[in-house]
Amino acid sequence: MTQNTSADLTDLAHSALSSAAAKAKEGGDATAQYIRWNSTQEMVADFKQFVIRNPGASVVCAAMVGLLLGRGISKR
Repeated sequence: MTQNTSADLTDLAHSALSSAAAKAKEGGDATAQYIRWNSTQEMVADFKQFVIRNPGASVVCAAMVGLLLGRGISKR
């Protein structure tokens, strides 16, 4: 019974990883297509609309980027 459970869990993990990889590929393809078909001005306008519609998420993202930049620039 333990071997069956282990095999089931392994199959489930493989399935989840395959699904995640497929979704990541689709997201990457969609991003590449968006960049290919939109001008810089359109992307800036879309970004501004995102910030207006999602102010909380925008602040959190800006804080995370600032933290990462700060850690990357600081010398230890």
